[in-house]
Amino acid sequence: MLRSSFTRIQLPRILPYVFWWTLRHSTIGLSIRMPFFSSHLSAVSTCFPIFVLPLLTAAEPPNFSSDIAPILYENCVSCHRPEGAGPFSLIEYSDVRRRARQITEVVESRYMPPWRPDIGYGPELKHSRGLANSQIALIKAWKEAGAPSGNLEKVPSPPSFVAGWMRGEPDLVVELPEAFTLPAEGLDVYRNFVIPIPRTTGHYVAAIEFLPESRGAIHHAMILVDDSGWARSEDSMDETPGFGSMNISNVS
Repeated sequence: MLRSSFTRIQLPRILPYVFWWTLRHSTIGLSIRMPFFSSHLSAVSTCFPIFVLPLLTAAEPPNFSSDIAPILYENCVSCHRPEGAGPFSLIEYSDVRRRARQITEVVESRYMPPWRPDIGYGPELKHSRGLANSQIALIKAWKEAGAPSGNLEKVPSPPSFVAGWMRGEPDLVVELPEAFTLPAEGLDVYRNFVIPIPRTTGHYVAAIEFLPESRGAIHHAMILVDDSGWARSEDSMDETPGFGSMNISNVS
């Protein structure tokens, strides 16, 4: 004569479930109550492994608020901000969305953020400005999803910047001996300016910052050191400050 006992399992009220069970003769009866269905399933079983699998929904695409803004605020807005060196700001969602395609292209090519060392060669450098592959993939997925905003009330606060020098007051400031007048019209001007360094002894340099008086007139700058005297000689042959030419191969 078989004895029977009855076990009832109440499942949590979440998504619908899919069940598998094995039916064999047993003295244990099993009743499963499903939260979204009124019927009960009963079975007699010696072993009844039940695998509960929630029905998965499609993952939500990345959005500006929680995914893209943190990347831009950490890597881009030091230049791309009002009064910054970048030609446009990347703080507000509206500014970023209209440039989603451009942003994706320049980060995929690693043209931006500016970082000369190639990724994947040699030891990892401190203070690297290059984006991780996962960050680039996230930006691309965001653009392909239509650049959704997410909840803009939850956008993290952008970093704050002080006016003037980004790294604080420098130990040494060197300036042009006289002003150079840039024409209001015409092609881009490439100009080399020779600025003496008032030091007679050696010093270690931790960082160099270029702070133009008129940010709208400057696109970029290259800073070289010439101890051969060639640049000073070229400068002396031009009546206006500096000298033209992109050929600076003689700089030692």
